[in-house]
Amino acid sequence: MWNIINKTPFKIGKGFIQDDKTGEPVWLTAIKATFDINPDGELTLSEEQMAVFSEPQFKATPYKSSMLYDSDLIPEKQKVDLILNAVAHVPNAQWADELTVGVAMGKWRKDLKVIGDRIWQRVLGFHVQSYREKFKAMEICYENAYGGGNFRENTEMPEYDIRNPIGKGYIKRWQDMNRQKLPNIELPGFPLKKRIKKNKVAGFGAIPPFWQSRNKYAGTTNGNTPPNQPRPKDFNPLYYQCAPEDQQFDTIEEGEAVALHKLTPSEKLIFWLPRVTINCQTQTDEEQIKSQAKLQTIIIEPEFPRLIMIWQTSLPCEGKQESIESTKVEYELKL
Repeated sequence: MWNIINKTPFKIGKGFIQDDKTGEPVWLTAIKATFDINPDGELTLSEEQMAVFSEPQFKATPYKSSMLYDSDLIPEKQKVDLILNAVAHVPNAQWADELTVGVAMGKWRKDLKVIGDRIWQRVLGFHVQSYREKFKAMEICYENAYGGGNFRENTEMPEYDIRNPIGKGYIKRWQDMNRQKLPNIELPGFPLKKRIKKNKVAGFGAIPPFWQSRNKYAGTTNGNTPPNQPRPKDFNPLYYQCAPEDQQFDTIEEGEAVALHKLTPSEKLIFWLPRVTINCQTQTDEEQIKSQAKLQTIIIEPEFPRLIMIWQTSLPCEGKQESIESTKVEYELKL
Protein backbone atom coordinates (compact mmCIF):
# COMPACT_ATOMS: atom_id res chain seq x y z
CA MET A 1 0.00 0.00 0.00
CA TRP A 2 1.16 3.53 -0.90
CA ASN A 3 4.25 2.21 -2.64
CA ILE A 4 6.35 4.05 -5.25
CA ILE A 5 7.69 2.04 -8.17
CA ASN A 6 10.54 4.23 -9.36
CA LYS A 7 11.60 3.58 -12.95
CA THR A 8 13.69 6.77 -13.07
CA PRO A 9 17.16 7.79 -11.81
CA PHE A 10 15.50 10.64 -9.88
CA LYS A 11 14.44 10.98 -6.25
CA ILE A 12 10.72 10.59 -5.55
CA GLY A 13 8.68 11.63 -2.53
CA LYS A 14 5.13 10.72 -1.64
CA GLY A 15 2.49 11.64 0.86
CA PHE A 16 -1.03 12.80 1.55
CA ILE A 17 -1.82 16.48 1.66
CA GLN A 18 -5.06 18.34 2.28
CA ASP A 19 -7.20 19.78 -0.49
CA ASP A 20 -7.46 23.53 0.11
CA LYS A 21 -11.18 23.71 -0.76
CA THR A 22 -12.65 20.47 0.54
CA GLY A 23 -10.21 19.44 3.24
CA GLU A 24 -10.14 15.94 1.73
CA PRO A 25 -6.84 14.05 1.37
CA VAL A 26 -4.86 14.18 -1.88
CA TRP A 27 -2.24 11.58 -2.88
CA LEU A 28 0.84 13.52 -3.97
CA THR A 29 3.94 12.31 -5.80
CA ALA A 30 6.94 14.63 -6.20
CA ILE A 31 9.76 13.82 -8.63
CA LYS A 32 13.09 15.64 -8.26
CA ALA A 33 15.87 15.53 -10.87
CA THR A 34 19.38 16.90 -10.40
CA PHE A 35 21.74 17.65 -13.31
CA ASP A 36 25.36 18.75 -13.35
CA ILE A 37 26.07 21.71 -15.63
CA ASN A 38 29.38 21.24 -17.44
CA PRO A 39 31.58 24.21 -18.49
CA ASP A 40 30.42 23.85 -22.11
CA GLY A 41 26.77 23.99 -21.00
CA GLU A 42 26.15 20.29 -21.48
CA LEU A 43 23.98 18.65 -18.81
CA THR A 44 24.62 15.25 -17.27
CA LEU A 45 22.68 13.42 -14.59
CA SER A 46 24.23 14.08 -11.18
CA GLU A 47 25.73 11.07 -9.50
CA GLU A 48 24.07 12.18 -6.27
CA GLN A 49 20.44 13.13 -6.77
CA MET A 50 19.06 15.69 -4.30
CA ALA A 51 16.50 14.33 -1.85
CA VAL A 52 12.84 15.34 -1.81
CA PHE A 53 12.18 17.68 1.12
CA SER A 54 9.04 17.46 3.24
CA GLU A 55 9.76 20.80 4.92
CA PRO A 56 11.66 24.00 4.06
CA GLN A 57 15.47 23.96 4.18
CA PHE A 58 17.46 26.98 5.40
CA LYS A 59 21.01 28.22 5.07
CA ALA A 60 21.45 28.33 8.84
CA THR A 61 18.92 28.79 11.66
CA PRO A 62 15.43 27.90 10.37
CA TYR A 63 13.30 30.96 9.62
CA LYS A 64 16.13 33.27 10.74
CA SER A 65 18.27 32.78 7.63
CA SER A 66 17.69 32.53 3.89
CA MET A 67 15.44 29.68 2.80
CA LEU A 68 17.32 27.60 0.23
CA TYR A 69 14.52 25.18 -0.67
CA ASP A 70 10.80 25.06 0.05
CA SER A 71 8.99 21.83 0.81
CA ASP A 72 8.48 19.68 -2.30
CA LEU A 73 5.33 18.08 -0.87
CA ILE A 74 2.86 20.92 -1.24
CA PRO A 75 -0.31 21.38 -3.33
CA GLU A 76 0.06 22.04 -7.04
CA LYS A 77 1.39 25.46 -7.91
CA GLN A 78 -0.41 27.78 -10.31
CA LYS A 79 2.88 28.85 -11.90
CA VAL A 80 6.42 27.54 -12.31
CA ASP A 81 8.94 28.93 -9.84
CA LEU A 82 12.49 29.79 -10.90
CA ILE A 83 14.98 29.96 -8.02
CA LEU A 84 18.68 30.82 -8.03
CA ASN A 85 21.01 30.17 -5.11
CA ALA A 86 23.94 32.13 -6.42
CA VAL A 87 27.08 34.17 -5.76
CA ALA A 88 28.16 37.24 -7.74
CA HIS A 89 31.70 36.96 -9.14
CA VAL A 90 33.86 39.82 -10.39
CA PRO A 91 35.36 38.64 -13.73
CA ASN A 92 38.98 37.45 -13.77
CA ALA A 93 39.08 37.38 -9.95
CA GLN A 94 39.46 41.16 -9.90
CA TRP A 95 38.16 43.57 -7.25
CA ALA A 96 35.14 45.85 -7.69
CA ASP A 97 32.87 47.96 -5.52
CA GLU A 98 29.83 47.47 -7.78
CA LEU A 99 28.76 44.78 -10.22
CA THR A 100 25.67 43.96 -12.28
CA VAL A 101 24.76 40.29 -12.50
CA GLY A 102 21.87 38.63 -14.27
CA VAL A 103 20.01 35.60 -15.52
CA ALA A 104 18.21 35.28 -18.85
CA MET A 105 15.83 32.61 -20.07
CA GLY A 106 14.41 32.99 -23.55
CA LYS A 107 13.14 36.58 -23.84
CA TRP A 108 13.02 37.06 -20.06
CA ARG A 109 15.89 38.62 -18.15
CA LYS A 110 16.51 39.81 -14.62
CA ASP A 111 19.49 41.80 -13.36
CA LEU A 112 20.63 42.70 -9.87
CA LYS A 113 23.12 45.33 -8.78
CA VAL A 114 25.70 44.08 -6.27
CA ILE A 115 27.43 46.69 -4.09
CA GLY A 116 30.34 46.44 -1.66
CA ASP A 117 29.86 46.85 2.08
CA ARG A 118 28.90 50.37 3.18
CA ILE A 119 27.27 52.12 6.14
CA TRP A 120 25.40 55.30 6.98
CA GLN A 121 27.78 57.81 8.54
CA ARG A 122 27.18 61.26 9.93
CA VAL A 123 29.05 64.09 8.18
CA LEU A 124 28.46 67.76 9.06
CA GLY A 125 25.11 66.88 10.60
CA PHE A 126 23.88 64.82 7.65
CA HIS A 127 23.71 61.06 7.16
CA VAL A 128 25.48 59.99 4.00
CA GLN A 129 26.64 56.66 2.62
CA SER A 130 30.24 55.70 3.23
CA TYR A 131 32.66 54.58 0.54
CA ARG A 132 31.99 51.09 -0.75
CA GLU A 133 34.40 48.34 0.13
CA LYS A 134 35.67 46.28 -2.80
CA PHE A 135 34.91 42.60 -3.17
CA LYS A 136 35.75 39.65 -5.43
CA ALA A 137 32.60 37.66 -4.71
CA MET A 138 29.34 38.43 -2.92
CA GLU A 139 26.62 35.98 -1.93
CA ILE A 140 23.21 36.88 -3.33
CA CYS A 141 21.04 36.12 -0.33
CA TYR A 142 18.38 37.94 1.63
CA GLU A 143 20.80 38.64 4.48
CA ASN A 144 22.53 40.95 1.99
CA ALA A 145 19.30 42.48 0.64
CA TYR A 146 17.25 45.36 2.02
CA GLY A 147 15.29 44.54 5.17
CA GLY A 148 16.07 43.57 8.74
CA GLY A 149 14.92 45.38 11.83
CA ASN A 150 15.66 47.01 15.13
CA PHE A 151 15.82 44.20 17.67
CA ARG A 152 16.41 45.97 20.99
CA GLU A 153 16.64 44.12 24.28
CA ASN A 154 14.10 46.42 25.92
CA THR A 155 11.60 46.30 23.07
CA GLU A 156 8.63 43.98 23.59
CA MET A 157 7.66 44.13 19.90
CA PRO A 158 10.72 44.21 17.63
CA GLU A 159 10.42 46.47 14.61
CA TYR A 160 11.31 44.83 11.32
CA ASP A 161 10.50 44.86 7.64
CA ILE A 162 7.83 42.20 7.05
CA ARG A 163 9.06 41.81 3.46
CA ASN A 164 12.49 40.58 4.62
CA PRO A 165 13.10 40.34 8.37
CA ILE A 166 16.66 39.00 7.94
CA GLY A 167 18.06 41.75 5.67
CA LYS A 168 19.90 44.95 6.47
CA GLY A 169 19.33 48.66 6.01
CA TYR A 170 15.95 48.95 7.74
CA ILE A 171 15.76 52.10 9.85
CA LYS A 172 12.73 53.06 11.94
CA ARG A 173 14.32 55.77 14.07
CA TRP A 174 16.78 58.35 12.81
CA GLN A 175 18.88 57.98 15.97
CA ASP A 176 19.61 54.38 14.92
CA MET A 177 20.91 55.41 11.52
CA ASN A 178 24.56 56.14 12.28
CA ARG A 179 26.87 53.21 11.47
CA GLN A 180 23.93 51.16 10.18
CA LYS A 181 24.94 48.64 7.52
CA LEU A 182 23.34 49.05 4.09
CA PRO A 183 22.23 46.30 1.72
CA ASN A 184 24.59 44.83 -0.86
CA ILE A 185 21.89 43.74 -3.33
CA GLU A 186 19.62 46.18 -5.16
CA LEU A 187 17.30 46.16 -8.14
CA PRO A 188 18.69 48.33 -10.96
CA GLY A 189 16.87 51.64 -11.00
CA PHE A 190 15.86 51.40 -7.34
CA PRO A 191 18.81 52.61 -5.24
CA LEU A 192 18.54 52.70 -1.46
CA LYS A 193 16.39 55.54 -0.07
CA LYS A 194 16.18 57.00 3.42
CA ARG A 195 12.40 56.54 3.31
CA ILE A 196 11.94 52.87 4.08
CA LYS A 197 8.68 52.43 2.15
CA LYS A 198 10.47 53.33 -1.09
CA ASN A 199 13.04 50.55 -0.74
CA LYS A 200 12.60 47.21 -2.48
CA VAL A 201 13.79 43.74 -1.50
CA ALA A 202 16.04 42.35 -4.23
CA GLY A 203 17.08 38.76 -4.75
CA PHE A 204 16.96 35.56 -6.76
CA GLY A 205 16.24 33.16 -3.91
CA ALA A 206 13.23 31.42 -2.39
CA ILE A 207 10.89 33.34 -0.08
CA PRO A 208 9.64 31.80 3.20
CA PRO A 209 5.87 31.39 3.69
CA PHE A 210 5.51 34.01 6.45
CA TRP A 211 7.10 36.91 4.53
CA GLN A 212 4.64 39.47 3.24
CA SER A 213 4.90 38.64 -0.47
CA ARG A 214 3.59 35.12 0.28
CA ASN A 215 1.65 35.57 3.51
CA LYS A 216 -0.69 38.10 1.87
CA TYR A 217 -2.22 35.17 -0.03
CA ALA A 218 -2.79 33.00 3.07
CA GLY A 219 -6.29 34.30 3.73
CA THR A 220 -7.90 35.46 6.93
CA THR A 221 -8.45 33.11 9.85
CA ASN A 222 -8.94 33.39 13.58
CA GLY A 223 -6.26 30.76 14.12
CA ASN A 224 -8.76 28.19 15.39
CA THR A 225 -9.25 26.28 12.13
CA PRO A 226 -8.74 22.53 12.77
CA PRO A 227 -5.89 20.92 10.79
CA ASN A 228 -8.28 18.78 8.72
CA GLN A 229 -10.42 21.73 7.61
CA PRO A 230 -10.03 23.58 4.29
CA ARG A 231 -8.17 26.85 3.94
CA PRO A 232 -10.00 30.15 4.56
CA LYS A 233 -12.39 31.17 1.76
CA ASP A 234 -10.12 34.04 0.70
CA PHE A 235 -7.03 31.81 0.51
CA ASN A 236 -5.13 32.21 -2.78
CA PRO A 237 -3.05 29.29 -4.16
CA LEU A 238 -0.35 31.80 -5.11
CA TYR A 239 0.67 31.34 -1.48
CA TYR A 240 2.54 28.21 -2.58
CA GLN A 241 4.79 30.11 -5.02
CA CYS A 242 8.17 30.55 -3.33
CA ALA A 243 10.01 32.51 -6.05
CA PRO A 244 10.02 36.32 -6.24
CA GLU A 245 6.99 37.46 -8.22
CA ASP A 246 9.10 38.36 -11.27
CA GLN A 247 10.47 34.79 -11.29
CA GLN A 248 7.09 33.06 -11.54
CA PHE A 249 6.04 31.84 -15.00
CA ASP A 250 2.79 30.55 -16.47
CA THR A 251 4.87 28.05 -18.43
CA ILE A 252 8.55 27.37 -19.02
CA GLU A 253 9.50 25.72 -22.28
CA GLU A 254 11.79 22.74 -21.83
CA GLY A 255 14.77 23.07 -24.13
CA GLU A 256 14.91 26.82 -23.40
CA ALA A 257 18.34 28.44 -23.22
CA VAL A 258 19.44 29.84 -19.86
CA ALA A 259 22.31 32.33 -19.57
CA LEU A 260 24.01 33.26 -16.30
CA HIS A 261 25.98 36.53 -16.32
CA LYS A 262 28.74 37.05 -13.73
CA LEU A 263 27.27 34.35 -11.50
CA THR A 264 30.23 32.02 -12.07
CA PRO A 265 34.01 32.63 -12.04
CA SER A 266 33.98 32.14 -15.83
CA GLU A 267 31.76 35.26 -16.14
CA LYS A 268 29.16 33.64 -18.41
CA LEU A 269 27.55 30.22 -18.48
CA ILE A 270 24.90 29.10 -20.98
CA PHE A 271 22.96 25.84 -20.88
CA TRP A 272 19.66 24.45 -22.14
CA LEU A 273 16.87 23.06 -20.00
CA PRO A 274 16.44 19.34 -20.61
CA ARG A 275 13.29 17.93 -22.17
CA VAL A 276 11.77 15.63 -19.58
CA THR A 277 8.43 13.85 -19.56
CA ILE A 278 7.30 12.20 -16.33
CA ASN A 279 4.51 9.64 -16.67
CA CYS A 280 2.76 8.24 -13.60
CA GLN A 281 0.40 5.31 -13.20
CA THR A 282 -1.43 4.94 -9.92
CA GLN A 283 -2.96 1.60 -9.06
CA THR A 284 -5.98 1.55 -6.74
CA ASP A 285 -8.02 -1.44 -5.66
CA GLU A 286 -10.45 -0.61 -8.47
CA GLU A 287 -8.54 0.92 -11.40
CA GLN A 288 -5.34 2.26 -12.94
CA ILE A 289 -5.10 6.04 -13.23
CA LYS A 290 -2.56 7.54 -15.66
CA SER A 291 -1.25 11.08 -15.36
CA GLN A 292 1.64 13.25 -16.48
CA ALA A 293 3.53 15.10 -13.79
CA LYS A 294 3.58 18.89 -14.02
CA LEU A 295 6.75 20.96 -13.72
CA GLN A 296 6.62 22.99 -10.49
CA THR A 297 10.04 24.39 -9.71
CA ILE A 298 13.41 25.02 -11.35
CA ILE A 299 16.41 25.68 -9.11
CA ILE A 300 19.77 26.82 -10.50
CA GLU A 301 22.87 26.70 -8.31
CA PRO A 302 25.83 28.11 -10.27
CA GLU A 303 28.37 27.42 -7.51
CA PHE A 304 28.25 23.66 -8.18
CA PRO A 305 27.06 24.26 -10.93
CA ARG A 306 23.84 22.25 -11.04
CA LEU A 307 20.21 22.34 -12.11
CA ILE A 308 17.33 20.92 -10.06
CA MET A 309 13.86 20.34 -11.50
CA ILE A 310 10.77 19.27 -9.56
CA TRP A 311 7.53 17.82 -10.94
CA GLN A 312 4.34 16.80 -9.17
CA THR A 313 1.28 14.72 -9.79
CA SER A 314 -1.71 14.55 -7.44
CA LEU A 315 -4.80 12.40 -7.08
CA PRO A 316 -7.85 13.45 -4.99
CA CYS A 317 -8.83 10.58 -2.71
CA GLU A 318 -12.16 11.80 -1.33
CA GLY A 319 -11.54 9.92 1.89
CA LYS A 320 -10.55 6.69 0.12
CA GLN A 321 -6.80 6.86 0.59
CA GLU A 322 -6.77 3.25 1.75
CA SER A 323 -7.61 2.22 -1.82
CA ILE A 324 -4.27 3.44 -3.23
CA GLU A 325 -1.81 0.61 -3.70
CA SER A 326 1.09 2.11 -5.65
CA THR A 327 2.27 4.72 -8.14
CA LYS A 328 4.69 3.77 -10.90
CA VAL A 329 6.84 6.60 -12.25
CA GLU A 330 8.52 6.42 -15.67
CA TYR A 331 10.35 9.06 -17.68
CA GLU A 332 11.62 10.20 -21.04
CA LEU A 333 14.70 12.42 -21.13
CA LYS A 334 16.38 14.37 -23.92
CA LEU A 335 19.43 16.44 -23.04
